[in-house]
Amino acid sequence: FGACLGEESPQVYNERASAALLALDDHLLSDNFFLIDKGRTPSENAVVLVEAGEYRGYGFVDLEELNANDIEGLMESIEPQENNPEVRRIIRRYMASQNGLKIVRF
Repeated sequence: FGACLGEESPQVYNERASAALLALDDHLLSDNFFLIDKGRTPSENAVVLVEAGEYRGYGFVDLEELNANDIEGLMESIEPQENNPEVRRIIRRYMASQNGLKIVRF
């Protein structure tokens, strides 16, 4: 709305930008999905479960033995953990910055 031209105050712009980030965060983490990335060894993959927008836990699998679309198998690999706002921020940042990160929605 013209923030760079001085037609909108920095405070109004920052409020709009913060609201947009919160809406994006709510949309991004509102689904049910697994994040799959590299694991601790070359044959292992790390799996993080987000369910209904809540962090549920993590685990490790060998995707050569388990298909990434095997939701039941992925669920069995998850060690339950507590959700908190910091974990949500970490997941959002990780999703935004990682190349090669696989997202499996269910």
